[in-house]
Amino acid sequence: MNLIDGSPAPPPATATPGTDPAPAALPRLGGRILRGTAVVMTGSVAETGLGFLKNVLAAYYFGTTGSMDAYLVALLLPDLVMYLALTGSFTFIPLFAEARAQSEAESWRVASKMITYWLLLLVGGLGIAALGTPELMHLLAPGFDPAQRERTVAMSRCLLLMSGGIAVARVMSLPLLAQGKFAAAKAAEVAFQVASILYLVGFQSRGISALVWGMVLGAFIQLLVIAGTLWRRRQLLHLDLDLGAPAVRRMVKLILPVYVSTSATQFNSVVNRAFASLLPAGAISGLQYAMTLTEGPVSIVAASLASAAFPFLSRQYAEKRDAQAEGSAGRAILAMLVLFLPLSVGAFLLARPIVELLLQRGSFDRHSTELTSAALRVYAVGIAAMAVNRFLPTAFQARQNTTIPMQAGLVRIATSAGLCFVLVPRFAHLGVAAAAVAGEYLKLALLLVRLPRGIFRGQGWSRLGLLPRLVAATGSMAVVVLAARHSLLDAGRLTGLAVALPLAGIVALGAVSYAAALCLLFRKESIEWLRRLTPRRVAAATHETP
Repeated sequence: MNLIDGSPAPPPATATPGTDPAPAALPRLGGRILRGTAVVMTGSVAETGLGFLKNVLAAYYFGTTGSMDAYLVALLLPDLVMYLALTGSFTFIPLFAEARAQSEAESWRVASKMITYWLLLLVGGLGIAALGTPELMHLLAPGFDPAQRERTVAMSRCLLLMSGGIAVARVMSLPLLAQGKFAAAKAAEVAFQVASILYLVGFQSRGISALVWGMVLGAFIQLLVIAGTLWRRRQLLHLDLDLGAPAVRRMVKLILPVYVSTSATQFNSVVNRAFASLLPAGAISGLQYAMTLTEGPVSIVAASLASAAFPFLSRQYAEKRDAQAEGSAGRAILAMLVLFLPLSVGAFLLARPIVELLLQRGSFDRHSTELTSAALRVYAVGIAAMAVNRFLPTAFQARQNTTIPMQAGLVRIATSAGLCFVLVPRFAHLGVAAAAVAGEYLKLALLLVRLPRGIFRGQGWSRLGLLPRLVAATGSMAVVVLAARHSLLDAGRLTGLAVALPLAGIVALGAVSYAAALCLLFRKESIEWLRRLTPRRVAAATHETP
């Protein structure tokens, strides 16, 4: 019997002499991975969509104001502490799986020890952040006046409650994720967004505090959902402080480079908002709204692809099938370039109508649109690099190398900070955005240089002119989008919701022209791809090894 949910345990795999039992289990394993990926992506789309709706509502109620700037700076410390929980899955899940291979009871004993360590670490992080917030705020927002800084400190301490609730929920969900039970964790994250949105809408008359306390409420709703899911397992999971346990020692050894690597984005936000605080009110908000518009598709597609590819790459490297793993990674990088290069160009060319359609209403006025659309054009240049950077650490981590992504992340932070000193005095908030994009491309270059060369062999990489052809296809799309924008938008000087239909038409024309250009420039590859879509080939592919 399965000790987790009482269902019958699957029969052990058997093998005939001289054969490997692993392939017999692969179709079932592949099916579980596909189902898990579908659940993760569905949950990610729902969570990201609701999060974007919350940003739209925040823009409507608060626009690009000093209050919104203060809220965004107040989030920095809580976010940094919360990232402690995000690194748990990289170290917890393989150790839990290793213990589960011995017995179900052993896996939960190990889980109790590791979760106790994480909770202790989180309590310490929250305590340090709460005590040090006033002093740290001088570094995080050097441009704020004393009154605004004091208000920011108060909001930051309230948001530490949110950080604690979300972090504990994520730590407690690790045993579920380790067993492939993604639905509960994603449902809890969706519940967070729903609760925080409802509170914001219901109490928006209270000002920015409605956004703050909505986040706190959402965090504890998320924690309640996870606690309810684990209630049946409460006798298996308990506090057990044993810092000398082998699993805990191994986890501590692995945590630092992973934490630094995954926290690079947060540290980059600290640098960006610190410099933006020196600028007039609204600069921080405009930058954040623009970043939200660029990060949405990257988070959904690139992060989901990285999550789906990680177990495949890990298994291939573990089984010494390096060539297959490198081929898989190369195909993933190519897929993201094919998808995100045109998205980058489209966002650059259509930045203003996109912002007008999605955000310009209520307190988000024309000045807010100018700030945000200008920043969006700069961030758009880095969308492709941002997407590939989301995937590349997975290729290293699958080889159990966490040092190179950490080093690249640190270089990115140093580059972004150094460029801010040079660019912000001349280009204001656009200098902050440009410094961030330059940091993304430098990180990308450092990671690409350290990748195995096999990733860029085969699958079209070695064929002369692959990247130029891809750039040519993107360029042809840009010409169509420019012509359509001039005819449908610029000539009529449309604004607000009136741009919706013309913008949809421009996007459709751009997508069709890009697809047509790809088919012409990659005719042989397109024919081969279509052959792989025949029912027989698709059916066979579902039973192939990862």
